[in-house]
Amino acid sequence: MKAAMPIIVLTVIAAVAAAILSLVSTGTAAAREAADRNFKLASLDEVLPEYANEPDMETIEAETIGGKRVLLYPARGPEGEYVGVAVELNTMPAYGGVIGMLVGVDAERRVNGFKILPGHKETPGLGTKVMEEGWKSQFYGQSLVDARGTWKVRKDDPAGMIDEVTGATITSRAVTATVEEALMVIESSIASIPGAVPEPPPEQEGQAEEPSEFSAEGFRHESLEHVLPAFDNHPDKNALEVELEDGKAAILYPARFENELVGVAVEIDTPPGYVGSLNIIVGVDLERRVTGVRVFPGHEETPGSGDLVEDVKWLDTFKGKTLGEEGKVWKCRGDDPDGIVDEITGATITCRAVVEGVGFALEVIEKNWDRLN
Repeated sequence: MKAAMPIIVLTVIAAVAAAILSLVSTGTAAAREAADRNFKLASLDEVLPEYANEPDMETIEAETIGGKRVLLYPARGPEGEYVGVAVELNTMPAYGGVIGMLVGVDAERRVNGFKILPGHKETPGLGTKVMEEGWKSQFYGQSLVDARGTWKVRKDDPAGMIDEVTGATITSRAVTATVEEALMVIESSIASIPGAVPEPPPEQEGQAEEPSEFSAEGFRHESLEHVLPAFDNHPDKNALEVELEDGKAAILYPARFENELVGVAVEIDTPPGYVGSLNIIVGVDLERRVTGVRVFPGHEETPGSGDLVEDVKWLDTFKGKTLGEEGKVWKCRGDDPDGIVDEITGATITCRAVVEGVGFALEVIEKNWDRLN
């Protein structure tokens, strides 16, 4: 028994030590978790309008255009009303690599603030200047719909609305593109956030519901706002009709800002889809890069499959593409690995028609560019 005593004592000591270490580890993990949450909430405070809820307890999953999963943080006021939302996502590689960002908007989807998260490797005194309030303030109040210019730095595009940081163009470009991507994620996911989309007024008793009629003119006017760089003229009042080789017509809509041409949109019919042709409108900037695409409703493509080509998230994958895109062909990737965009599952024929139509639209713009100046 005496011989066994040291072993028993050592066993007890080891057990007690293990228990203490476990408690310390658990306490450390809990403290770290609490610190991480406090940092998250402090960051949300920086980018969101004033709120009264706990956004990190109401997160909603969303997807970027590239299919990456991101989290939305809805903000609500004292009465539970929606006041804004934030999204956390990573930039494309900047000078020092990928940068984590948190971008917040108000209830009207205007940029309220953004924060560069820790862990980046940008050059102190250069790339880190994108964290300074003076530079960040250029973004505040901007939205996808009525931005004062294109979502680019001015070094890349004269119509760009962001002045890059001197000596840190790559980082400025990455942050600018990511703020735009954040707005696009929020725009495409807004219906999934309770209270973010105002409900229609209740129908009055005895009032018959009238079916809404599609207005091509109204859709065209709204589409021009979405597919073109910021303009201050009336592109639809300065339209230019051009005859195509097949005898059909395309309509060009020049966009100007302070009397200077900033881009052009073309309205054109696509080749036949699954059922027939679709009417599309395609916008480009001065570099003839696609700035937006919209598909007019009213076609006869199959509901639930072919009509998915109207989805803005898919149409936005054309943004930034050019007619002579290096290493790419104007086809769906299902038809060619070097295709310009992915097709929508179950709607390959219709997607193919839209892709060919956008490519054809770019050819029409290229051929008629000199007539716009």
